[in-house]
Amino acid sequence: MSASFERGINAFKEVIDAPVASFFSSCVHCGLCAETCLFYTETGDPQYAPIRKLEPLRRTWFQEYTLLGRLAKLAGLSKPVTDEELAAWSPLVYDSCSMCGRCSMVCPVGNDLTLMIRKMREGMAADGHAPEGLITATTRAVTSGSPAGVKWVTVQAQTTPMKPPTAASRSALPTSRANSSAASSRRPRNSRSSA
Repeated sequence: MSASFERGINAFKEVIDAPVASFFSSCVHCGLCAETCLFYTETGDPQYAPIRKLEPLRRTWFQEYTLLGRLAKLAGLSKPVTDEELAAWSPLVYDSCSMCGRCSMVCPVGNDLTLMIRKMREGMAADGHAPEGLITATTRAVTSGSPAGVKWVTVQAQTTPMKPPTAASRSALPTSRANSSAASSRRPRNSRSSA
């Protein structure tokens, strides 16, 4: 078992608080969340059902926090969550959920599935199974203070108001005689000649 996988399973255990445990125990598997999920309605694939996306987190809850789950784990009847399984689950958790909350709004027992998917993402990130772009942005945010990698000097330069030019700074600008005489001999566009 790798150190990151152990950290990920421990993160799963930490995110399973009273609300998440009550959501898992109160789910009646009615399928209403699936019928409102845009990913499920477009594909018809049961793996895109919101509650199905949470299967590794549900299994961790079942094995660690329920009597039947602990007994099944001791007897070897319950399959533990593996690192390979979390790697395979990463696209389902990150790429097929927009966190829109439609599934939570229609749940007849009031389960907040978006909260549970967010908690699942926390565990996946701790295990190292977050998308590469998210890991890179997070690293940049920690090291430089910005997910885009913008330095504080750049922010200060962009937010410092510009000073209006003074007469001395205008006279210091280089101009050629040809450009200055040509510019002064031109007429404005909208002016009409009186001749």
